[in-house]
Amino acid sequence: FNELVAKAQHDQQRYQSSLPVFKEAEEKINRIGKKLLRHLSLTYLDNSIAETRKEMHDSWTTVRLNQSIRKLMKQANDLAIHVTTESNNIRRLAQHIYDLFRTQHGFDISAPPELNMTSFLEKMQSLEQITHDFCADPINVLTEKRFLIRRFFLSLGAEAQGAFQNAHDDSERWINNVIVTLKIQIETHKEALDQRIKGLMDAKSSSEALNKQIAQVNDEYKHIASQCKLLDDALLQLMKAILQSSKIKQQKLEKETQLKALNFEGLSIS
Repeated sequence: FNELVAKAQHDQQRYQSSLPVFKEAEEKINRIGKKLLRHLSLTYLDNSIAETRKEMHDSWTTVRLNQSIRKLMKQANDLAIHVTTESNNIRRLAQHIYDLFRTQHGFDISAPPELNMTSFLEKMQSLEQITHDFCADPINVLTEKRFLIRRFFLSLGAEAQGAFQNAHDDSERWINNVIVTLKIQIETHKEALDQRIKGLMDAKSSSEALNKQIAQVNDEYKHIASQCKLLDDALLQLMKAILQSSKIKQQKLEKETQLKALNFEGLSIS
């Protein structure tokens, strides 16, 4: 039991020594994650849209609209590259922690998945295509209705907001899952270690109590054996005394018989 308890306590100490490494990585991941999510926030997009509207000013034409959406698309591409880079940094940190707990503590945990920005880019590309089709439509080119173009631009902004919001939510879930996946196993592992040590300590306590009872029984057995020996010795002495007494009585009886026989013979002669 002592060896088993010592090993369990060693495993617990090794686990405890790994927790600060996890905490440090978790803090770094949260910092990078917040920075990543800020770039996907609606505030960031709204600022870009406001800047684009300012640049267009009163020139609400299909040409300027096409230029503006291309600029917004370039920003989205650059943003996706930046977000992917930041997510890879998070993934490398998570992979390091995953490897630590897999090799040191036997965790069954696979590599964290990559953050997929494909859906975001496809949505933004579809908006670019819609804009291209709108601007290439001869009717819109000929009429150049600024209010129609302005309304179209605002609808594009709303669609882009939806794309950014979805990308933000997907990224936030991804970041949380990277941490939560490991956190769940860490908590489960801690409970298993605590339960293991408790079970061993309970078993050790029961074993010690059993050994104590066995020792008490042995002491009682020795005491009873000692008393039995005394009784056996006393009984042996008693038996010897009885035999000796019986022997003496027998000898005395034989002498009395002999005397009676002699007396009887004397009487017969006279």
